[in-house]
Formats: sequence, C-alpha cells, structure tokens
Amino acid sequence: MSASRTAIATAPLAVVDVETSGLSPARGDRVVEVGVVLAEGTRRVERTFAALVDPGFPLDPRVVAIHGITDTMLRGRPAFAALAPELAGLLDGRVLVGHNVRFDLGFLEAEFGAADVPFAPGLVLDTLALARALAPAGRCGLGVLAARLGIEVEGAHRALGDATTTWNVLRALLARAEARDMRTVADLLALQRRSPYRRPARHALREQGGGEHEARARAILARSRLAILYRNAFGQTGWRTIRPLDWSPPYLRAWC
Repeated sequence: MSASRTAIATAPLAVVDVETSGLSPARGDRVVEVGVVLAEGTRRVERTFAALVDPGFPLDPRVVAIHGITDTMLRGRPAFAALAPELAGLLDGRVLVGHNVRFDLGFLEAEFGAADVPFAPGLVLDTLALARALAPAGRCGLGVLAARLGIEVEGAHRALGDATTTWNVLRALLARAEARDMRTVADLLALQRRSPYRRPARHALREQGGGEHEARARAILARSRLAILYRNAFGQTGWRTIRPLDWSPPYLRAWC
C-alpha cells in the first residue's frame, strides 16, 4: 500500500519547527533552533528533539526580539552539521508536518545540503493549508489559529513550543477532517492542494466596483513577472521578482 494511503490515525509523523537568524537561507540566514515532535498518527510519542544551533555569526537584535534566542544562549552550541545525521535519521520515513511548512523546509534543505547529509522529505502536510480548508472562519497564523481552536500556546516562537502547538492544532484539524470522512494521508494531501488562500481577483474586483482597481489588477495579472520593492518583518527593504497569481485588494498573491 502506498504511504499516502496510510490512515492518518496511524501514520508516522514528525512535526517540525525551526527558529532562524532571518527570513532567507539564500541570503545566508541560518537555523538557530530546531524542534521536533514525533507521533504515530493521533498518538504522540514521548521522544522529542530540541536543540539550539550556533549559526556562526551574531544575531540581528530585531530577530532576537522575536524569538528571544540570544548570542549568549548560542555560544558553545553545536553547528547544524553536527546535529544533521541524528536529525535526518529522526525524520526519515515519516510524514513531515509544519505550519507554513515551506519556510521550515527551505531552511532544513539548505542546512542539510551545506552539511552534505542526505535529506529528501517525502510526504509533507501543512497545517496552515489544512486550516484554510477546515477552519477558514478567521486568520490562520499559528497563535491565532490555536486560540480559535481552544488550544493553549506554550513557548511561542521557540522551536519545540511551536512544534507542540502545531501538533495540537493538527489533532484538532484531524477531528474536523474525520467528520468529512477524510481519514488517510492522501485525503489530507488532496485537501491542502485545494486549500483556498484568497478569493480570485475577479470576485474581489466586482465587490470593489471595478474602475481603477480592475484596471490595475488586469495590468498586474497580465504580467508573467513583476519587480516589487518590499519590506520584510525586520524592516529590511529590497527588490524581488515575482509571478502574480491573483490580487484581492490590497493583497497580491504571487510566486516568489
């Protein structure tokens, strides 16, 4: 039987979260903490993995203000390469789960690559995408979503704390999925592929009354590439080339 056809109630899971020195491994940002919660379907395994990681350089104070991990805390901690073999073994053969998991996977792939340790995640579930399909009536950031689902958050913005919250969110979402007769990993993979992000731009434009908004959207969406000047969460600005997907004013959804 294909691994994706495994019942989610018994599937081997690894719920992952990383804290980082910034937003982009392509720009040299590194992992500074890893947290992993292991589970066999809806049953959590007692073993967890949590480690601080020395990135090899001082952290930006604005980043420290977010997760609270300081240079002092990282001094003397191992580099990611020293942890990579154990971590890869821990994740091997498990369905990876994360909240906005592309962010975590981008950093993990970069770190494992730099360490020359094989890392080839197979099946991946994203609780952000699942929440947009199963609990769409509100914002789906991890902390806000947990509050909406009645889940207590402990250790926010620390890797093991966020992995634990993600695990509890997943359990709540699985109960909703089961009510829709979605019981396998494949069911959830299909659901997250259909997960809505925002309404198509044409619907939003009708509600906006067309006019200037419609003309601007048509011009944007007609382009295969668009250069934008943006500001990230740390106040840094820069140019980036994107591929527009849809526009629901004032939000532009695009592939970067």
